[in-house]
Amino acid sequence: MKKIFTITFFIALLFANNVFSATYNSAQAGNWNTDATWTEAGHPNANDDIAIITHAINYDAGESVITWGNITINSGGTLDFPVAASSNLVFNTTGILTINSGGKLSCGSVGSPLGATYKLKIHWPQGAAARNAIILNDGGEIAIFGNPAYYGSEKYADLDSDWSTGQIVYVTGDLSSDWIAGQKFWIHRNYKYVDYLTDADIFTIASVGAYDSGNDRTPITISEAAPAVTYAAVYEGFQSQLIMLSRNVELADPGSSWDAGGFASYDEDIGFDNNQGTTNNLIDIRDTIFRGWNYGANGGYNFSGKNLVFLNNNFVMSGTNVLNITSEIISNEYGIFNSYNIQNTGHVCSTEFAHRGSKSMKQVGDIIGNKYSFYQNDNSCGVGNIVSNYQLTDSPSLDITGNIIGNTYGIYYNYGKIKIKGSLKDNTTGVYRSYDVVILDGDINNNTTDFDILSTVIKNNVILENCTLGGTDRQPIRIYQNCGSWLPAVSGDAHFQTPPSGNSWILEAIPNSYCKNIYCNQMELSPLEEMALDTDSGSQTLTFSIYPVGWTASLDQDDVVFEVSYLDSVSGITRTTIVNSTTTYANDGWRDLEVTFNPSQDGIVYFQIYLRKYESGCYVLIDPVPNVN
Repeated sequence: MKKIFTITFFIALLFANNVFSATYNSAQAGNWNTDATWTEAGHPNANDDIAIITHAINYDAGESVITWGNITINSGGTLDFPVAASSNLVFNTTGILTINSGGKLSCGSVGSPLGATYKLKIHWPQGAAARNAIILNDGGEIAIFGNPAYYGSEKYADLDSDWSTGQIVYVTGDLSSDWIAGQKFWIHRNYKYVDYLTDADIFTIASVGAYDSGNDRTPITISEAAPAVTYAAVYEGFQSQLIMLSRNVELADPGSSWDAGGFASYDEDIGFDNNQGTTNNLIDIRDTIFRGWNYGANGGYNFSGKNLVFLNNNFVMSGTNVLNITSEIISNEYGIFNSYNIQNTGHVCSTEFAHRGSKSMKQVGDIIGNKYSFYQNDNSCGVGNIVSNYQLTDSPSLDITGNIIGNTYGIYYNYGKIKIKGSLKDNTTGVYRSYDVVILDGDINNNTTDFDILSTVIKNNVILENCTLGGTDRQPIRIYQNCGSWLPAVSGDAHFQTPPSGNSWILEAIPNSYCKNIYCNQMELSPLEEMALDTDSGSQTLTFSIYPVGWTASLDQDDVVFEVSYLDSVSGITRTTIVNSTTTYANDGWRDLEVTFNPSQDGIVYFQIYLRKYESGCYVLIDPVPNVN
């Protein structure tokens, strides 16, 4: 009898202390920790407890260390976090948060967000199997409002001066009451691309010093050791920034890395649209960090996001449609992947693929320190600067407004209309293997190679309009692609030779192998597709100067043809055409192409120059200014 009593008492004690997990169904609106809120005895208060919510529940468990099992919010149910206290909602390694139609997960509102001194942590430790940590079914709603005042509303801080030694970094302006100890920021070394995994670092703030009004700067002391590289304040006119990563709301794997390049082979996803095909979900998430996911925001229609951070995820998002967010995409393997009609006004940094396989993508913020910036994107637009990436590549129809600075390849193997309005500076190669490149109002300068056209063909056209190349202004010029490529050259360029006209720039014409093809056997050498002069009647001579380089044998009249056409005085309609009379054009000197013609009436005279020979490594320089006498 004594043994039976002891066992019975022990079992009763276990239930009384809720050692075994249990399932709780809401009975009425109320607080999570109030027994009357639930149909079962007690309330959820043990590891692995499960909650099914069909009423308005206030989460008053505070910074709980309990790891919950599944939580399901059904129609009519709300799980609401307080704005005047910190909260932890931590799941076990298999727990899932499901929000069904008519259910809502919420914290605060636009006018009353989570208090700046509090934190909300919704965490899912990585488990042994893949799971969708949040399942948002059709008609479900998420409304979470972190507080920008947590970081003083300053997401960015300009690097005031180069930082190479010591644990103190100086930023421009007064941040003394904004950023605080424990927060983390990202910074790039602000120089030409080396490796997206090592070109930037993430540091923890140990303390923020007093504002130095005389120098208009604030010192920030970091917790880590002094940096191993120099972080430059300004690079080719581009101002370096520190980007604040910390937010007072976290949707994260608590064990995921904060280090740059710390993404791993995660299995868990945040799923903002379980069915991936409807438009009736309501998602408004602000001032929140997503960290340590396989997909940080997978799917999701009607997703409004502001001041978000996606850090160290395998994919930021995939399969998403119609999205307008402000997010810092930092140190992920893939940024925005296979998505449509997306606009992001934050930065994308230290990621292997900033944007890949997306269509109608508009990236407003800067793209810094990634391996690939736009990769296989169609009909996409970059408004911000593209700085220190490996390459901008493999995309049709790109429109770039910002500057392209310090990349290994600025424009690489793009096969649609590529339009650049900013500057193309300090890249190893400016343009390589691309089609229809148009550069407007930019500064093409200090690239190791402006246009790499020796190893392959830049298809169709490169058009420069109102550009500065090598410090010299250029009028509109078309680098016409027929059987070769054009390269404007100025004094100081490797192949520049001062032309007879004294012009400040010349053209370098590099034929390709099509110049010996029977179907396409000539390259335009005229600076424009067809040039023209308005001349008087009477005998006159038109002269262009060329400078052959590297040919095994001198070019002759069959290799270079200078053709002049004018209206025939007899019919007044048809043209009379005359070609150059000089027979040979030797290497390494300016040689005159001359045509003497004798129109009987005033009028327009058209002229073109053709190169009809190809030899590997050989090219022809052209003085773009003709002489008529």
